[in-house]
Amino acid sequence: MLASGVPRAGACISSCLSELSDLPRWQKALLAGCGLAVAGAGLYIAQAGDAYQVEDVNRFYQVVDPDMGINLRAEPDTSAAGTAYVLIPGEAFHVSRVIRHGGQEYLYLSDGRGWAFTRSKTGALICEGCTEEEVQKAGGTALDQVEAMLRSNLVLQKQLETSETSEDSLRQMAKRVLLAKEEMPS
Repeated sequence: MLASGVPRAGACISSCLSELSDLPRWQKALLAGCGLAVAGAGLYIAQAGDAYQVEDVNRFYQVVDPDMGINLRAEPDTSAAGTAYVLIPGEAFHVSRVIRHGGQEYLYLSDGRGWAFTRSKTGALICEGCTEEEVQKAGGTALDQVEAMLRSNLVLQKQLETSETSEDSLRQMAKRVLLAKEEMPS
């Protein structure tokens, strides 16, 4: 017994175990079942504590695995249905939302192409955050590249000069081209 008058844990356990041996078999089975139920409930509560963390961001990422691209997903889950879009090795992209869960980060591309993720199903790192300088070194984002391609189109450039189209409209046109939602104007 401790100085505080509380019995030692070992004494309590041995006392309980000696009393258990006197119980009928069905009561021992019932206690074992209850113990398993409590353990299962504890596990459920522990897993529920691993909640999704959602954060709206303004950040760049880059595919760092030189051998593996990322098939973008319709939902933030590596097992979700894929979209028609793929990030290629080395590609930099802008992210507007990050969802963290269980060691994985799901990344929503701000251009609307879908969800990427930082780790493969085997746990290998396939993309990570990068700086704006690294994005420029990689040639810009896919949206930047499409916008540059549109700017280099002489026919489109003349149409833009004669119209009151703003820079924002050109960016929106580049986004439509990237997402293949509309056909290019003739």
